Amino acid sequence: MGFILPNRDRRPISLACISYVTMITGKPFCIKHKLIMGLKFKDNQVSDASCFTDGCASFMVSGSFAAELTLGNTPEELTEITAEKMFAAIDRLPEANLHCNTLVAGTTQAHLDNYMGSLVKKG
Repeated sequence: MGFILPNRDRRPISLACISYVTMITGKPFCIKHKLIMGLKFKDNQVSDASCFTDGCASFMVSGSFAAELTLGNTPEELTEITAEKMFAAIDRLPEANLHCNTLVAGTTQAHLDNYMGSLVKKG
């Protein structure tokens, strides 16, 4: 999966008002900060994604980037979103902030686990 983003001037656009919350994570790396992320699935693809964090700018960029990456992807494609791939694609994030990507990628994978679990329960 290649990470192709629209020409958006490197400004986060996915830090939206979240009307649905499917996952809240926090504290493995950043003691004070949380990431709230919402993913909506329709026809086995992510149809909407948004996130909010009270963390630092690197955390905000990582969360926004991950939300954008999920859009239109199937669960199989979401498994390819890793902290290292996001870090390389963002390109300008300080290496000291790789842990921001780690938390965001982990949250994305936790969403995927929840979604797949809900399919099994329905099945």
